[in-house]
Amino acid sequence: MGDPSQRLHFRPSMIECSPALTAHSHTASHHTGDTPLAKENPTSARLDGVARRNYLFALFNGAAVQLGMNVTAPAMVLTVFLRQLGASNALVGALPSLRFAGWYLPQLLVAGWVESRRRNVPPALAMEAIRGGTYALLAFLTGLWASSRPGWLITAFFVLFTLTRFAAGTGAVIRLDLIGRLVARQRWTTFFAYRNLGGGVMGFLAGLLVRLVLDEQHGLPFPTNYASLFLLSALAFGLGLACFSQLQEPEDKQVTHSVSLREQLRRVPTFLRENPRFERYVLLRAFLRLGSIATPFYAIYATEVLGAPTAIVGLYISFATFARIFSNLVWSRMGQRRGNLFLMRAGTLFTLMAPLVALAMPLVGRALGWQGTPLAYLFGLLFVCQGVANSGISIGMHAFLLDIAPPAERPSYIGSVNSILGLISFIPIVGGALIDFLGYEIVFALALAFMLAALLASQGLSDEATRH
Repeated sequence: MGDPSQRLHFRPSMIECSPALTAHSHTASHHTGDTPLAKENPTSARLDGVARRNYLFALFNGAAVQLGMNVTAPAMVLTVFLRQLGASNALVGALPSLRFAGWYLPQLLVAGWVESRRRNVPPALAMEAIRGGTYALLAFLTGLWASSRPGWLITAFFVLFTLTRFAAGTGAVIRLDLIGRLVARQRWTTFFAYRNLGGGVMGFLAGLLVRLVLDEQHGLPFPTNYASLFLLSALAFGLGLACFSQLQEPEDKQVTHSVSLREQLRRVPTFLRENPRFERYVLLRAFLRLGSIATPFYAIYATEVLGAPTAIVGLYISFATFARIFSNLVWSRMGQRRGNLFLMRAGTLFTLMAPLVALAMPLVGRALGWQGTPLAYLFGLLFVCQGVANSGISIGMHAFLLDIAPPAERPSYIGSVNSILGLISFIPIVGGALIDFLGYEIVFALALAFMLAALLASQGLSDEATRH
């Protein structure tokens, strides 16, 4: 049966505080009930309670944020929204570029500042407030300008969306560093699995909401439908902010002097040179990011080429998150037994399926004599594969990075890899331009080639000390 603590059933005994939080509790945290030891050491019980509270609210925060992101999913909902406003494919390709570049690039800028601060929850809360407030503003502007001034709305959307991504990226370094301190090292894989599970459930719910709101017969009319989705995202981000505000930050942080941007940039080559595992990890993630060249165009391909109704986007979200939920159960067990590197390799293998399905769909349609809606439903297999792949990669990716980064320099490691990825996150803009000139197939083929390169890059990584 294995170690019961490793089974994927949520029990309070699985929620452990970090070693720093339990430094003064000795073995008391392993006793429950009204034992003499628990009575003699109320401080340890208090610390254990704080750790459990932090664990739960960190999970709730992740679920709420995933709900907010999926209700207005950039790769599906927002791309279709922009096309309905009249945006070109190149502009649509800029959306995921801004999404990831805006999230990645600020992290190196703030990493040194984060390392020098003992308390980082307050600035993270400020960033979340900016994101939620901006989505509320987008809801208002969509209702105001979508029909009368679509060009104005497209411009305002890109400005405000970029602001939300910079806010989210700035807070991301803080959130991941906090997880590294709030959650025991041997539970990192389990924590990210639970967070993925909660995010998957919220994503499935978001898909149902999107399908209901965008349904052409029974949903809301344009632009009220998209304005409502922006407002739902704002409310979900507000809920996530409320959960994050409940975290009690430990006082065990190793504080360093503030590092300037110039020093940070000089440290990146050193990190790569002195830590070969980190260098190969960055290479793997770089190829995966390049493989996203086709991601924003899958849903558009379904609606514009396969003839699917717009509301099917909600179904695709549900397909992806349903796959993410159930594969999460398998990935978590496999991560505990075979390590986080295995999860990244297996997840990368599944990423190959998305461009393969896209390339094969016209052939399948002709062979079966299908077109329009039936073929669009079959195209949902692509999003199932994406859900399975993203679940495995995200669990292994975060835990692996926390493991190979020295604790005192963890924010700089996180910021370094994400800023490097930010520089290549504009690849979907190239994809949009290629689609306009050469068609969808060339972009799907390029995505497949980059994913193959990522799979080869993963073979150069070692998984020493990455099993938690």
